[in-house]
Amino acid sequence: MISIVFSDFCKFWDSLEPPYMAPELYDITNNVVTDKSDMYSLGVLLWEMLSGLVPWQGCDPLVVAYAVTINQDRLPLSNIPPERLPHKLQRLMERLWDHDPLRRPAAAEVVKQLALIQQDVARQEGRQLVAASVQPQLQIHLDPQPQCEVPAQQPRQQQPQPQVDAEAAS
Repeated sequence: MISIVFSDFCKFWDSLEPPYMAPELYDITNNVVTDKSDMYSLGVLLWEMLSGLVPWQGCDPLVVAYAVTINQDRLPLSNIPPERLPHKLQRLMERLWDHDPLRRPAAAEVVKQLALIQQDVARQEGRQLVAASVQPQLQIHLDPQPQCEVPAQQPRQQQPQPQVDAEAAS
């Protein structure tokens, strides 16, 4: 029976992606997993996109688990080029990686913060940036419908009847 439980745990462990896992997911006494774990994973995904590196590459999953739970280590923000990491984005990522899930932002707040960061970056670069969700990419301009006027019917004119020459007919 113990081997069955251990076997099931190993299958479960193999299905996980330790580099993206929030610290609370490693706690076997934790029976409550919330969307805040996803927010932690989003922070790791942002780090991966901005740095161009694979998170915790070459590390054994147990080393990753120990690092994020016991040592409370996080991926190094210094691996992200400074021009890709505005201060507000760095602060957001730090909040996404907070050890306490209750202190991590909700998804709606993250979307709002990312939109504000995007606007700040656009303003700094001197560009107006219009979010795709607000301004459609394809605009169709329709000319007003042409006025359709039905011409008034004119009375029919009678066709002249061919005249028959009486002399020619006889």
